[in-house]
Amino acid sequence: MRPSTLKRQGNFLKTLLIVDDEELLLEALAFAFEEEGLKTHTAQSVEDALKILNLFEIDAILSDFKMPKRNGIELLKEIQTQRKSIPFTFMSGFAEITDAEAKSLGAKGLIPKPLDLKNISQLITHIGF
Repeated sequence: MRPSTLKRQGNFLKTLLIVDDEELLLEALAFAFEEEGLKTHTAQSVEDALKILNLFEIDAILSDFKMPKRNGIELLKEIQTQRKSIPFTFMSGFAEITDAEAKSLGAKGLIPKPLDLKNISQLITHIGF
């Protein structure tokens, strides 16, 4: 879990929570989104993500689908149970879930891995900013 070092653009900064069990991917994604002016928090597990959600205002969540112990669906369900209607997008390198299935669960959709960081602005739009 780490709060970001951020690049401020204007007076209002959107905050993205990125959840993935791969630390290097988390760092790369956080850096890329911060370069685009977003504030980021990262978590390597559902438990860490829930702690962050209790401590900070989060505007959107980008979460890996498949993680050890608890998966992205469990995180989404926890968030929905806790009162929060935060835009939630899955990312996955596997074919466990389709975009349509992700949307039927209440997510904005699914972004396939590997993510194309050259088109970060498209990712930001897809996530809901």
